[in-house]
Amino acid sequence: SSWGLGFTPQSIGARAMQGIRSGRWPGQRRRLLGASALLIVAWVDVVFGLSAAFTTLITELLASDRSVRSGSVSWAPSSFRSGRGRMSRLERHAAREAHIAVVDVNVTLGKEDAFLTASLANARESVKEASNLRFDILQSREVPGSFALVEIYRDEGGPLQHKEESHYLAWRETVADMMASPRSASQWDTVFPKSSSGYKPSAVILERDFPAYMEIFHVFVDVLPGKEQAFIEVTLPYAKESIKEEGNLRFDVMQSPDEPTKFLLVEVYRSQEGAELHPRRKHYVTWRNALATMKAAPVVSKRYTNHFPNLPAGWKVDPDVQ
Repeated sequence: SSWGLGFTPQSIGARAMQGIRSGRWPGQRRRLLGASALLIVAWVDVVFGLSAAFTTLITELLASDRSVRSGSVSWAPSSFRSGRGRMSRLERHAAREAHIAVVDVNVTLGKEDAFLTASLANARESVKEASNLRFDILQSREVPGSFALVEIYRDEGGPLQHKEESHYLAWRETVADMMASPRSASQWDTVFPKSSSGYKPSAVILERDFPAYMEIFHVFVDVLPGKEQAFIEVTLPYAKESIKEEGNLRFDVMQSPDEPTKFLLVEVYRSQEGAELHPRRKHYVTWRNALATMKAAPVVSKRYTNHFPNLPAGWKVDPDVQ
């Protein structure tokens, strides 16, 4: 629940780019817009640290004289035409299929139960929001005061609306004094499942009185620049085989829209036994061997258990999901 502002520079930039690329703005107005935007780049850099993305957009905007002179209405930055891997930061945010935030929270020793009670109340209401697909509450198995809130929305308006909801505002006020350090959030888009709808639980009931605790791993992978697509190509079959394992409930693959070389694998197993069997599988060994030539840094894995949802049906992915 740490999406920050009531709006995002990404959403503002995305809407501006959509208007620019639509061709509805005449060339003279387009160049005027670009010249005016240069005046606020310094301000953007100070407030958001996004001047590079804006400068890329503006430079290409002003360099589009050929399209302007020819009357073309199909103008788009070259980075947009060349594919996702070379998109600017703003373009990657605008193209997101799912809006995912993993919020890391460090709670003061002795406040864990109080934090969990407040967070469960927030999660129960958050999953009722129109754009929400998931609101998972995880607790570290190694550090009890470390929690991860995984919020998934189908569109960019979802996290903005969430910040205005009374249950979020109540949660924020309640937990404010429980923080051992400021909470932080990382942003992700989905690679697998391909569609954001693949995250929606099929179960209507997400809690029961006698909870079932899963083995959940967040695996962070940083690949070498230029290896992003190759990593995706070896990881997709790995994920699809993994969800066929008897002990597996889901295997999500996510990519950072801010740093495309960074990926997050979310692995959920019914039990410790299922988690221990996974590294012995042929598809895991094949993936591990392929990764050896792509990774830019050692793989980092965080081990969690779940508090919401607290039953297997709240986690199980459709085995036919694409």
